[in-house]
Amino acid sequence: MSWQFSYFSIIYVVTAIISVLTTHLITRQRPVPGKIPLAWLMIAVAVWSFAAALETASVEIPAKVFWSKIQYAGMVSVPVLFLICVLEYARLDKQLTQRNLILLWLIPVITLLMAATNDWHGLVWSSFTPSPDDSAILIYGHGTWFWIFAAYTYLLIMGGVFYLIWAIIRFPKMFRRQIGILLAGSAVPIVGNVVYLAGLSPVAGLDLTPITFSLTGLILALGIFRFQLFELVPMARDILIESMSDSLVVLDDQNCIVDINPAFQQLIGISTKSAIGQPARDFFAAWPGLFSQYLDTLDTQAEICLCEEPPRYFDLRISPLYDRRQRFTGKLIVLHDITERKLTQEALAHKAREMAALFETSLEINALPDLSSLLYAIVERATGLLGTTLGGLYLVRPDGQSLELVISYNLGKDYSGTILRFGEGLSGQVAQTGEAIMIADYSQWDQRA
Repeated sequence: MSWQFSYFSIIYVVTAIISVLTTHLITRQRPVPGKIPLAWLMIAVAVWSFAAALETASVEIPAKVFWSKIQYAGMVSVPVLFLICVLEYARLDKQLTQRNLILLWLIPVITLLMAATNDWHGLVWSSFTPSPDDSAILIYGHGTWFWIFAAYTYLLIMGGVFYLIWAIIRFPKMFRRQIGILLAGSAVPIVGNVVYLAGLSPVAGLDLTPITFSLTGLILALGIFRFQLFELVPMARDILIESMSDSLVVLDDQNCIVDINPAFQQLIGISTKSAIGQPARDFFAAWPGLFSQYLDTLDTQAEICLCEEPPRYFDLRISPLYDRRQRFTGKLIVLHDITERKLTQEALAHKAREMAALFETSLEINALPDLSSLLYAIVERATGLLGTTLGGLYLVRPDGQSLELVISYNLGKDYSGTILRFGEGLSGQVAQTGEAIMIADYSQWDQRA
């Protein structure tokens, strides 16, 4: 096997090296959706490019055809790995069932076998002609199966592009730059392949597709180092966030809403679509008791009350978010429902006040000089326990059918001696039924005595 390395061979080798380096950069990032298939995609490009370098360096046509067959090992893998990468990144990996993966790989595997056995049928390459522009390049006449695989390749790539565009619409704004990088990286090889298939290459027969992947590698490297590609991956749809009982809000460094989880949506009755991208101060102005007063703080813990009926209490925590380079990227707001704990604390506090009042009353029984003073002290303590400022005490008269007001506390004037029959007025109804009655506005009650 004779060799004659040309500058085309060098270009392909450089492309392979860039692909390997990009793979190394990708694998160094933390585990995130889409990372593994993208790393394998760049390995496939490296195999494709290195075999292309050896093809252009080979002198004999049979040797060139042999290395073209080796290229197919990497080439047929690229569209499938690209689609898998996009589906994982867009959090649509549920579609990657074992059955679907087998179907995705079926045509690439058949294509690889067809290329390996092309000498028998000529369905991948129908002819081989040295390029008139450069003897290092071989022009391949394409058979029927080549065009079938080309159509399949573009179907998968267009599917991946569709899902990337879908992700741009669905994901928060802070992730759109990352998705744009992936779109740009995928567009460059598409252009190179179209130029090759249309016969528009600057050198007849030169396949620009693997060469353009070197630009893809550079774009991905830029994304990794400059825009934190694979560091801040969309997590608003992550299973953990989706299933959290705590309400969660993510803000960017400009206090704009990046994401909200379902618990928060249910809490205040909003949708993700209406909230994402909105300035938090303007959007949450309709809920002044929520956390608007804390939006200018970076690290806060407070107790807040959502004024509704019945009221709900929350433990508010605001924490700053930083990337791996310790640059401030936004804030995480978490609301933990403490209503049950708060009500339990209030009930215990109320019971403690009752016990204290009973204890103080028991002391006053021996200290106060007469029954009237004792009853007055009891009413005074009862109004304090009930959170009111006025009250009275009725006693049942000897006839057993009426009440007499014996203590009048802060009623404006002394109503002592007032007599009510059972069933008459508020106190008379309570005495008759033995059940408490709640009246929102006694002055408007039509049964007042």
